[in-house]
Amino acid sequence: MTVIAFLLLVLLAAIAFLNMETIALNLFFISVSLPLWALILAVALAGMLIAALFSGATRGNARARQEEDKEELRLELEQKEKELETANKEKETIANKVRQETEMEFQMQQKEEEIDNLYRRIALMEEQNQNYDEKNSNESNPTDDEVIIIPATDQSDDYNESYPNSPTVEPETLDLKEDADLRDRKI
Repeated sequence: MTVIAFLLLVLLAAIAFLNMETIALNLFFISVSLPLWALILAVALAGMLIAALFSGATRGNARARQEEDKEELRLELEQKEKELETANKEKETIANKVRQETEMEFQMQQKEEEIDNLYRRIALMEEQNQNYDEKNSNESNPTDDEVIIIPATDQSDDYNESYPNSPTVEPETLDLKEDADLRDRKI
């Protein structure tokens, strides 16, 4: 912009130098006689002054609008940040609720599995108890194929002497498949 203004001033100076004649200027109340180049220079300076005033006012208005726009954008940004913060809090709340519900469902499943395992053990024990009762009521002497479980006490020697052909199993070596399965499920 300043380059263009400088070029215009050089052009104006060249035109003024070519017009060295004196002219009479009549301004209603005053009549002035001056060289043509002075008149051209005065008009050019007046034009530049008016242009500067208008551009200053326009720039001021543009700056004011820019500041207003900046303020509106700042307020809008703050509002969006608050909305985002609220949405994040809601998201965290929902995530916590879902996590708690999932944990509760998992605990419920574990408890249900534990209850099922206990029912199976009860049924197994009842079956073993019933089989034991049936054996005791039907059994007079054990045969060679039967396994007799004897508690580990001092009386085991007396029992072996009474039933010499029956095999014995110590409680420590007894391995029930169902009890092992139940122990594995608890882990």
